Amino acid sequence: MGEKLNRKPSEEERRRIAIHESGHALISEYFNPNSVSTITITSRGQALGYIRQIPDDDMYLYTKQYLQSQIAIALAGAIAEEVVLGDSSTGASSDFEHATNLAKKIIFSGMSELDIVDKDSLPSEKLYKVISDILSEQKSAVKKLIKENLDLLTQVVDYLMENERIDGEKFRELIKSLQVA
Repeated sequence: MGEKLNRKPSEEERRRIAIHESGHALISEYFNPNSVSTITITSRGQALGYIRQIPDDDMYLYTKQYLQSQIAIALAGAIAEEVVLGDSSTGASSDFEHATNLAKKIIFSGMSELDIVDKDSLPSEKLYKVISDILSEQKSAVKKLIKENLDLLTQVVDYLMENERIDGEKFRELIKSLQVA
């Protein structure tokens, strides 16, 4: 991830980062159980925080469902910020770019409402609309999941604020303890 940053984010920024990364982790774990390896709010390189996922086995082919789950995970950080803090931040720009590229993969693989399309002859307005529809659908689903799991998100954020890092096993313990309660 790169060198540690010299400048340390403010407490307010650290909390936003913790919310953002917890959102990614929560949705990753929802779609791919046991996928979260580490969540941290320690700055490295350009990343102010990150989640590390346990890599999938080598995949050469992706289903629409898999691509949609990856879009949901990418959007989850910004959506968690919106739900908890009322708005998102510039920290989500690369997540949005990633989600948009995944939506394009759905479209150009013939898995969207457009069916099979020619990339070169698809009008940009139509492409924009279908990308927006795909992203909006995932955004709605993620927002619902985050609202339903706000207690868990808050516990993970509190833990990260105190410890800066949580491993996947501890994260799953928190999930289980709230499901039993």
